Amino acid sequence: MNTTALIATLFLGAFVLMGAAAVFITKNSSKIVNFTMGAAFVVMLLLVFFEILPEAFEISMQQISGTVLGIAFPVAFTALGIGALKLLDLMMPGHKHHSEDEKLTHIGIITSIAIIIHNLVEGAGVYAVYSSNISMGVLMCISVGLHNIPIGMMVGSSFYGKKDSAFQFAMYIFGVAFSPFAGGLVVHLLKLELEGTLLACALLSSSCGMLLFIAFMELLPEIREHIRHKEIIYGLAAGAAFFICGMLLA
Repeated sequence: MNTTALIATLFLGAFVLMGAAAVFITKNSSKIVNFTMGAAFVVMLLLVFFEILPEAFEISMQQISGTVLGIAFPVAFTALGIGALKLLDLMMPGHKHHSEDEKLTHIGIITSIAIIIHNLVEGAGVYAVYSSNISMGVLMCISVGLHNIPIGMMVGSSFYGKKDSAFQFAMYIFGVAFSPFAGGLVVHLLKLELEGTLLACALLSSSCGMLLFIAFMELLPEIREHIRHKEIIYGLAAGAAFFICGMLLA
């Protein structure tokens, strides 16, 4: 077992926990909530359009003969990801959002589910890269970790102060933080070759659909409603900064 590579995937989860811890340290003021919504929105969009989707299309075009089919494959799984999360959204008790607190909790839950699925693939990728090239693996861990900070803040803000949801919060934050490790462990135990495969393309594309659904259907309405607050603008800028730092380090 490549113990060092597995520890590297745990490192990714540490950034998620750092983000969640920041919420509790600042006592989740309304400023922090607005800030984290802006940051998470930008990080999700940049992650989708500059990292995940390009990689999915590249894999698809390499594995499938014919431009049309090569494009159609990731598009279809992106749509599947959107549809799956929409279905989950409709089935959840808080779907109608009776209060501001319920909105935040609802966003936190579906964000956690989407990020867990994405992190499983991401953890598998980090494990594979780290196993073959340690220096590249370290840089990848840092860049991905920076993306995870606002995600952890988003999940933390969604559940903060809800004593009846303490167990639920612990379950979701644990899932988000340790899903990269789980992805790496699965690759190791099953000796899977995800890199460059259609399975990886399908998983990446579906996670894109889920992130797009959250960004446009859940976060964007909240951002538009609170756009007059300067913390939203600061969050948008900080999210872009987190992402650019990660790209520069990769």
